[in-house]
Amino acid sequence: MKRRIEFDILRGIGIIAVVLGHCSIGNNVVYMFHIPLFIFVSGMLAGRCDKQNKAITQGADATAEFWRNLRKRTARLYVPFVMFQLFFLMFHNLLVKYHLYSSETLSWCGFFKNVLRILTMGGGESLGGALWFLICLFEISVLWEVLRFLRQYVSDSFFQAGIAVFSILLYCVGANFYFPRSLNISFTLFIYYVMGWFCTYHSIGKRFRKRELRWSIFLAASVLLFLGAEKGISYNDMKNPNAALAVATAGIVCAVMLTKKIRRSSFFTKIFRVCGVYSFSIMALHFAIFKAITAGGYFLRHDASSLAELCPPATLDWKIRILYAVCGVAFPIALSYCFFYAGRFFPGVMRCLTGQWLCPQKR
Repeated sequence: MKRRIEFDILRGIGIIAVVLGHCSIGNNVVYMFHIPLFIFVSGMLAGRCDKQNKAITQGADATAEFWRNLRKRTARLYVPFVMFQLFFLMFHNLLVKYHLYSSETLSWCGFFKNVLRILTMGGGESLGGALWFLICLFEISVLWEVLRFLRQYVSDSFFQAGIAVFSILLYCVGANFYFPRSLNISFTLFIYYVMGWFCTYHSIGKRFRKRELRWSIFLAASVLLFLGAEKGISYNDMKNPNAALAVATAGIVCAVMLTKKIRRSSFFTKIFRVCGVYSFSIMALHFAIFKAITAGGYFLRHDASSLAELCPPATLDWKIRILYAVCGVAFPIALSYCFFYAGRFFPGVMRCLTGQWLCPQKR
């Protein structure tokens, strides 16, 4: 399936927001919508697939499709999570030795316990902390595939009404009850996946072509975002679940509207699209880039005050934090290009080492 530029730009906006938030730049705004935006785009991709293939499979074909999609989800979400977390785990004790980690040295027993946690997606290493998003997306994807499998037993209108009601109920359950692992977050994020599916499946964006209407929606969403930032509300603020849902939706609307503006400039389109295409690389590696910059700063200034910090502290000068953010985006992209071109000369080795997660051009 051909990539859509709008989806890549939305991913680019999301991943830049993630890195900025981790650099303590615009936290109040970024943390209101950045993860829901990624889930929303994933739902849009699912809606695009269902729109292009409206024929609902039945019986054995539906079962085969279910397992085929589940294998794809596992290859694209579970496998890269495990591979990167195990890679970071190998350097745990070395980072502790040089005071780059604040945790304790792992014994062999602790090491294998962490391996088990990673294999069961129950946790991971600090350097791969941003990959917790893959846990939620994998759980949401599995749930969605189960619902799609059950679609064969009901009418299309009943299915759509059912998933809308189910997503709202699941949001209420996740917001009000405790579940182990990250299920609470997955339950509350599922509603954004369904939103994305509806938007693409019914081409909702095409129904708002009037400029005045689009600007009205954008301004309303912007005001809602501003009020949410003033109150310090984030997308996972379960003390105010209704407000969290409202500000996250407003952030998604603003990102979608911003995408239309970005599309008018070829320069910004290229920047955001590249960031979107390599969003996984940025998400997986930007903490490691931050740690490398911090270590480099220690050798230059011999200041160990923030050596064990995973992200640049908010007390740093804003110019330095912007430098962290730029490097956190640019260096993973550069590494991905290196892997891509190395794959031309050593295709078998690079495929075994990275699959296609760092080289999305191959898809």
